[in-house]
Amino acid sequence: MNIKLSFILLLLISVLIGCNNDDVSNNEIKKLDEAIKKWQANKTPDYSFIYEEQCFCPYFGKVEVLVFSDSVYAVKDPETGEDVTIDIGNGVENLIDVYPDIFKTIDEIFERLQEASLIADEMEGNYDSQYGYPKQVSIDYYKYAVDDEITYLLSNYKK
Repeated sequence: MNIKLSFILLLLISVLIGCNNDDVSNNEIKKLDEAIKKWQANKTPDYSFIYEEQCFCPYFGKVEVLVFSDSVYAVKDPETGEDVTIDIGNGVENLIDVYPDIFKTIDEIFERLQEASLIADEMEGNYDSQYGYPKQVSIDYYKYAVDDEITYLLSNYKK
């Protein structure tokens, strides 16, 4: 009886593992691919957008990211237009000088999203219908873990 029960349990576990539906859906991957194609067809090397990350990570609030020649060159307060600064203890520095790799171009954000689509358990995106840039994308890397989720919010794109 124990051998039969063990075999049934092993078979059940194998079926459950094989039927893992936690991967990013084909529909989401298709939406992402279509958005990237639209972005590539419409992008310019100089633009700006409002950016916000919602996650269990350092929070800087909404910022305006300015891109020139396909590189982030400034991070501004969207309400005042002033450079976003941070107190580093012995003075105030521009946020982008202290954390130069945090703020990304839309191309680089798409790269993050493509990587996430390969490894995340869940991903859901909403993309701009005209330009294709990601307006809101939520990623849950590990469905049964806490504090691993991230949401990217982009708005107010200007060429």
